[in-house]
Amino acid sequence: MSAKGHYFLVMSGHLLAELDLEGYLNWKFQEEAEDGQRGEVHPIKNGDFLRVFDEDNCILWSGVIAFNDEMLREPDFPGSEHLVQKINGRKVRNVQGSARPKHWLEWFEKKNAARLEVRVTVINTHYDEPNPQLVEGGEGVDRAAERERLIKELIELHDKGDTTSLVR
Repeated sequence: MSAKGHYFLVMSGHLLAELDLEGYLNWKFQEEAEDGQRGEVHPIKNGDFLRVFDEDNCILWSGVIAFNDEMLREPDFPGSEHLVQKINGRKVRNVQGSARPKHWLEWFEKKNAARLEVRVTVINTHYDEPNPQLVEGGEGVDRAAERERLIKELIELHDKGDTTSLVR
């Protein structure tokens, strides 16, 4: 039987404002990586906890992501009935309600340092399939490999869907 638990995955990195094919900015987070490598990029989702830092490592903003898709809606162009969200004239997907929009946009465009905390309440902590490194008598379980698998599951769950329903 698998144990279940409440987990927090904390990642350090920086913010990204990525332009999608429709011309909207999307809010992303890029993990720190070793020199010469690019860290993984993750969407920022409702329910995530985010801390944004300045160049002196002082906190500029900290809070739970709660995007508002109704704020700052305006016609896509003069005379258009199609409403879009814009910050400083830039089309965006979602506006964080508890942050000043112009500052939010600036932090993402400047790629400010950040810490993203993904909260997931239910996920298996043990795996049903046999571990080939398990020796006779139940000793020698590869806990490091098991932990890495758990982290990958958390990240995949976060990136593929909205974890809001899993946040307590």
